[in-house]
Amino acid sequence: MKKLIILSLVLFLGIIVVQAQAFIHVKAVLQGAYNSASGEMDTDLTGLIPLTDPYSGTTTVGSIPADVVDWVLVQVRDAADNTSTVYEKACFLRKDGAILDTDGTLGVTLTGLDESDGYVVIKHRNHLGVMIESPIFFGINDTYCPNNNSTSTTNVGCDTSPTMASVYMESVATDVRTMTSNSYPNHDYKVRDGTLNPMTNTYMVDATPSVAASSTSVLRPNNRPARYFGIALNGVILAPAPATPFIFEHTNTGEYNWDWVFEPTLVQGQGSMASPKVALDCATAHEGPQGYHYHGNMFAYAETLLAGISDNTTVPTNPVQMGWASDGFPILYRYAPDGTGGLALLTPSYQLKKGLRPGDGVSEPCGNYSGRYTNDFEYVAGSGDLDECNGIARSVTLPTVEGNKTFSYFYVVTDAFPQIGRCLSGTPDGSFEN
Repeated sequence: MKKLIILSLVLFLGIIVVQAQAFIHVKAVLQGAYNSASGEMDTDLTGLIPLTDPYSGTTTVGSIPADVVDWVLVQVRDAADNTSTVYEKACFLRKDGAILDTDGTLGVTLTGLDESDGYVVIKHRNHLGVMIESPIFFGINDTYCPNNNSTSTTNVGCDTSPTMASVYMESVATDVRTMTSNSYPNHDYKVRDGTLNPMTNTYMVDATPSVAASSTSVLRPNNRPARYFGIALNGVILAPAPATPFIFEHTNTGEYNWDWVFEPTLVQGQGSMASPKVALDCATAHEGPQGYHYHGNMFAYAETLLAGISDNTTVPTNPVQMGWASDGFPILYRYAPDGTGGLALLTPSYQLKKGLRPGDGVSEPCGNYSGRYTNDFEYVAGSGDLDECNGIARSVTLPTVEGNKTFSYFYVVTDAFPQIGRCLSGTPDGSFEN
């Protein structure tokens, strides 16, 4: 974008995000205050900056944010008449040129703007100001976002058949269900090096689970994976949360931003460093330090339970259990009791967020909420059949190693996000922690 310099004020326009309430990253440098040695402006006069804005006198702050060198006026002008101001707001200019909102946060929130084109102008009280050369679009648009925002539901397929037996043993004693497996699939798979080594593990859950007062996430507070969601009846674990390197990286430093992890079920296929994907196979699985594990709808495995169930070729007449959650409740595959005595494809209650992400494209991603990141989705209670953990408090009777057993709650593997739940409604056992 071409720069227009008037009276030594230089404007660099960042990213426009969010319709009606626009959010812009703008950078301006007062060349008279610019220090070529430090690459920033001097802050010698910060003690002289007034607490009330010098433009309208309507904005007063309790203190001046650190490293601020002065006030500036941010304007949006009509695309058809660049002398007509449709919005303006007093903001702070930081020594590195970044413009801060009056609460000291990076970027400027402009409320009440309709989706349209407009000029951005920065005015300083001692200068005329500077305006971008051409109007830009304020609204839902990826044009100004440099990040890869693509999604993919195409897996890498499966080209290897099992070369050994899949081991899964289950027993119940003293109200504890114990499961031992070699974490080896009983269906075709694909791995990067062509080999898949078994890993013997033992997991335990409450044989008579109950719903807890609050749910437990599969993530730690810092968004790193904390525990597996559960285990399939073939001994393969369900680990929906991704880990490194499938995280948004700061475009300058390479530092991971764990608020923005890739959603594996929507970033499938084989990628590159420039366009990373998680390389999930025909069972929405791949191998990792924890062994072979499912991230989402495990198509190939489901077909071993009932041929045709994964694509509706066969509609089951009874619920099909595909595993146990780490809190002891059963996990059903796609079809589940509908509350009227029949079976139905129960739907999740997650929706894509609307608009654009608030990121700057450097430290966090920008662009439309596309589903590339797990954080692109939000739980909307009542928008589907299932709760926040992709489960439902409803009775189901299933054949188990103890004989037929009735549970008052169950989870469902769904076609749409999250496919495998991201939290547990009961109390997960520590044997599933990773």
